[in-house]
Amino acid sequence: MKILLRLATYYTNGATLPMSAKVTGMFTPISQPLAPYITDIQSTEKSINLTIKNNDVQTRGYRIYRKLNTDSAFALISELIKVEKAITSYIDTQNIAADKYYTYMVKAENKSYVLSPASNILTVRSAKSGELITMGVPKVEMINGRAMIQWNNNIQRESIQSFQIYRKDESGKETLLKENIDPQIINYSDSTIAIGHQYNYGIAYRDNNGNRSAIAYSKSTSIPIRSEAHLMYTRRQKKIR
Repeated sequence: MKILLRLATYYTNGATLPMSAKVTGMFTPISQPLAPYITDIQSTEKSINLTIKNNDVQTRGYRIYRKLNTDSAFALISELIKVEKAITSYIDTQNIAADKYYTYMVKAENKSYVLSPASNILTVRSAKSGELITMGVPKVEMINGRAMIQWNNNIQRESIQSFQIYRKDESGKETLLKENIDPQIINYSDSTIAIGHQYNYGIAYRDNNGNRSAIAYSKSTSIPIRSEAHLMYTRRQKKIR
């Protein structure tokens, strides 16, 4: 941050000399905290839940910023959200309207009151009245030339009949990759992909009444190879009571 400085001389008898010319200085914080990371986002009709990961031991809290898809700039919507654990959950209930797209980013504030750069940016659509809760954003990683898609099942498992995996390319074309996935399966491997292209992966589910949730899409992922798709899964271990 640039600042302008001027100097003045004062004598003990009250006399002064003229102010000096303005000189430009540069203020740089001693330590700027690392940006946090939004790991998950979920929506209902009247609230949106962010899951935020802390990346700096000096972080004392977060500032939450939000905008609608019709807005040009983010607006600060929170007081300082104190950080006590590595993972923090923040629920936004401020004027959430049904069936609207909300975009979020977060900045960390350290113990010297210095703000971090912006976190990653995620967008979610608030649910319509009576609509099923949207799954969290799936995580996508490239492993051995395959796109590994993994999701957290934060919905009550007994309410889920099956999962569906979707893929969207640069043109916006949406493809259903796999449906009727067992609710105990929480990841999927896709290698039906092409060099140099960008894809988004989405997760949805059907409840026991056959109703389908909205699709929660990941951010774009660059894919380097092409071959076949395979379903891989991890089954949750049953809790011993």
